[in-house]
Amino acid sequence: MRKSAFIALAAILILTFAGCQNNASTTPTPASKPSPTAPATPSSKPSGLEFKEENGLLTCLDLKNSPFEKSGLRITLDKGKKTVNFVKTDLDGKSTVEYWLFNYSNNTVTKYSYVSAMGTGYYYYYDLAKNEITKLEDKDHADKTESSRQGGRLASANDALKDEVSKLSAYFKQQFGKTIADAAAGK
Repeated sequence: MRKSAFIALAAILILTFAGCQNNASTTPTPASKPSPTAPATPSSKPSGLEFKEENGLLTCLDLKNSPFEKSGLRITLDKGKKTVNFVKTDLDGKSTVEYWLFNYSNNTVTKYSYVSAMGTGYYYYYDLAKNEITKLEDKDHADKTESSRQGGRLASANDALKDEVSKLSAYFKQQFGKTIADAAAGK
C-alpha cells in the first residue's frame, strides 16, 4: 500500500512539474515584463506626476514611485529660494521627520534623519560639487563631524548619503523629465 501511494505521489509530482515546464514556455514570466521601478533611461518619459501650487510653493505627493522602500515622498519646490525638499512619508502620505533639502543657492543638500534606536536625530550637510558631507550635527545642532570622523562613522554616512542623493536625482529625472537643479531654477 505504501509503495503504491509513493508511486502515485511521484507520478503526480512528475506530471505537475512537466505541466509547469510547458506553461513556462508559453506564459510570460514576471521577469520578462518591464519593471515599474526600473531605473530611468535616456528615452524614459515623465510619469505624469504634476506639481500643484500651494501657498506660493509647488508641491507633489508621490505614494507609488519613491526610491526608498515602503515610503512615499512629499516634494516641495521653491523657485524663489532655489530649493527642492523631499520629505519621506508613509504609504498613506503622512510625513515623517526625515528629509533631504536640495539648495541650489549654495549647491548643498541638508538631510535630517532620526535614529529611533538612539532616540536622537542628526543633520547632515552635503556639498553637491564635492560629493561629500562637510558637517554633521546632532538634533541640537552640536557639531559631531570630528567625533564621527574619528569613530569611523563619517565615511559610511557619506557613502549612504551619496547613494541617497543619487537615487533622488535619478527618481526626479524619471518622474518629472528634468534634473532637480533645473526644476529649482524654474527651467
